[in-house]
Parts: sequence; C-alpha cells; structure tokens
Amino acid sequence: MTRVRSYAPVLFVIIVFSCSSGQQDLNKIAWKNAVADNGISFSISETGRGQVGKLDIQFAGWQIGNKLVQDTLDDIPPLIDSLFLGSITEEKHLAELPKGSTGYIRVNAAEYFGQVFSRLSHYTLYYTGIMDIDDLRRDSAKLIGMNLFDKVEVITADEAIEAYSKNNPDMEWKHFLETNPLPSSIALVLHKELYFNNDLDSIRDILKKYFPQAELTTHYGVKAKEIKNKKKNLYIYRFTVL
Repeated sequence: MTRVRSYAPVLFVIIVFSCSSGQQDLNKIAWKNAVADNGISFSISETGRGQVGKLDIQFAGWQIGNKLVQDTLDDIPPLIDSLFLGSITEEKHLAELPKGSTGYIRVNAAEYFGQVFSRLSHYTLYYTGIMDIDDLRRDSAKLIGMNLFDKVEVITADEAIEAYSKNNPDMEWKHFLETNPLPSSIALVLHKELYFNNDLDSIRDILKKYFPQAELTTHYGVKAKEIKNKKKNLYIYRFTVL
C-alpha cells in the first residue's frame, strides 16, 4: 500500500509537475532547491488561493532517466521514508503555500545522505571513570593519525554534563547525585567516501581492537548500502495543499 501523510512545513528539494495527461520531461522542469540545500528540490504545478494549508504528501515513484516511473514504497525501509518526510515538512517555502496548490517533490537520496549522515558522528568512544585530559588527547591524536575520520572531537565529562544541563534545565541532577554521572568521550565522523563504501563495520572492528579500554557505540543511522541504488536514487513525491 502507498503511504500517505499530511504535514505542515517541508524541507527537501521539491519537484512540481503540471497535471497534464502526458508525461513531462523531468530534466527540463525548473527545480528550486530547498533552503537546507540537502538534496531536496521542488517545483510547483499550480498555486492555490486563500489561506495557508497543510501539505498532503504521497509517494509517486522514481525518476528514471527523464520520466516518472510510478511505484510504491513497499520495498523501501520505513526509516528512509520517515527521514525524507521529516525534512520536507521543514521547508518554509512549502509551508507557506496556500490551499489548492499542487506540485512534486524530488529527493536525491545520495545527496541527502551525503549531506546528513556523512556529517553526523558515526562512532563514540566512551571512557568510564575519571580520565585525564592528556590521555584523551593522546587517543585523539592516534585516531587522527589513522586518517579514517573527518572529525575527531574530545568531549570531557565536565563538557558533557554542561551540555546536558543546558539542554535539560529542569533536570537538577546535583540534587540526586554527588558526582558527575556522564563519562568523557571521543566522537568520530567517518570520511564521506568510507561511509559510502560501506566500511562502517570494518572500521568499528578496528576501533574495538585498538581502543579496548573504551566502550564503543555506533550511530550508523541508515547505512549507505540501504540507499545506494543508482536506478532508484531520485524519489518523487506528489503534494497537495489542503
């Protein structure tokens, strides 16, 4: 079955097609990139009138070559669809459209995940107990020397609890605990090419081998191999503002 959802704002690049009976050449449509510049574009077929409404979004199929090939999302991991829709709803241009507006949204999966997941932390090394900052810096230098990561960030226990307290001002942990419960850590962002080459698991094993003193946590999100499909890379959604 086709998944249909209604949302208020939209963040991805959106593609809009006319409602004519013939197939349009999608490569000749004037696409407008989303504000986030994250692989999503849109093109508006018809602009309605009146008050701003809510987006009704439905998956239409794939762009294969210059044509729309209709399909369903049955073979697509639900997490991917949810991520796309979540970003689409944050696009302010779509959120401001009046009722009756119609169009299409195109999501370039490779560009989207390249922008989003390739910049997030893929691994975190947690160090239990009191860690000397010099020890953390030594491990950090070792990680940098491995030439596997775009970013190596040392986060001390004090910095971790400061960030937690800032994001959770109502949680007065000092009223219940005598010591800082959060560990020091090192967050790692993998080189983009290694992410798309699906080297996540092999590098996880390397980290376990060379840093046995730390507890390793992975944050893969969606593995590149789950979305790396050259034929089905351009997702097309149809939208109507209700």
